[in-house]
Amino acid sequence: MRASILSGFILSLSACYTVEFDEQASDAYYCQVFAPLGASDDAPPTQCLETHRCAEFRCADDRGPHVAISGPELLTEFSAVDPGLGVSFDLTDLDGNPLGGSDRVLLTIDPHKPEPISLLVAAGDDSAVLEFGSGLEPGPHRLVAEVQADDGTPYTNPSATSHTVFIIKDVTTRPRLALLEPGPGHVHVVGQELEVRIAVSNFQFAATSSDCHVAEGCDPFTLDATCSLAEMGCTEVNRTGHAHIYLREDYPGCLTEGLLGCNDDYIGVLRPTEGNADVLSLMIEADNFPEAGTFTLSAALQYGNHAAYPNKTFVVFDQMPITIIER
Repeated sequence: MRASILSGFILSLSACYTVEFDEQASDAYYCQVFAPLGASDDAPPTQCLETHRCAEFRCADDRGPHVAISGPELLTEFSAVDPGLGVSFDLTDLDGNPLGGSDRVLLTIDPHKPEPISLLVAAGDDSAVLEFGSGLEPGPHRLVAEVQADDGTPYTNPSATSHTVFIIKDVTTRPRLALLEPGPGHVHVVGQELEVRIAVSNFQFAATSSDCHVAEGCDPFTLDATCSLAEMGCTEVNRTGHAHIYLREDYPGCLTEGLLGCNDDYIGVLRPTEGNADVLSLMIEADNFPEAGTFTLSAALQYGNHAAYPNKTFVVFDQMPITIIER
């Protein structure tokens, strides 16, 4: 039961934020705040205490080092032949304790993948270059900055970690989809709704579209593609449609199973909003997260009739592991 003393306060909050009293923990508040990746600390306000920040649906103590990635900017594109990633970051300590000495920042590209690229940087520095080594595959990649103490222990306050998404360009004009949120290491709570944000390029969201399907097993976006088109009268594959959100461990393998494949089990659809922006967001309903565990969240492009885009073999998608915990 919510404490009645908070009722007036709750009504005064913006629609994107709620807070309620936790009867099991007298010094904690449940909260929700849906802030776009890259937004400043001032927008939107969290309404937690001044020294706290909304994290994992609780107002968490955020006293300690704060790190913000200033470069690369969100969705910056790099060539596949670039030898490395130039990174810049801002490091502050809002509780007044000096940083420096042997504190450091761990920079990691794709910590959620089998072979992440990492570099330790002294807290006194504000830039570094992460070498790509054998290179990165075309598509979206994540850069995570994590402040650590001198013994390698990560600081636990929420603002001691931040991330951004950058893009390795394809040599073709292949449509691309990038999951912006949730990001690496995301922890969700059973029975809570989840905001998913994606960005696309070389593709346009449309409420309806004239679909020109590509024959199975052929990639239409290679430089020398000669794919046959499945519909009579088509001249080239269309670049319009929408996106599906899945919470399945077998995606995209499930696309080839039966008549519907994965399409009998998606948990959300991203369609165009006013202005048809390249970045869209969707609130996934809370009942899609009924149990704790580790899951894979996938976002994929679809034709207007919900078929996989451009086909089941070469579907354009991005995914991120998430951890779901009990409240």
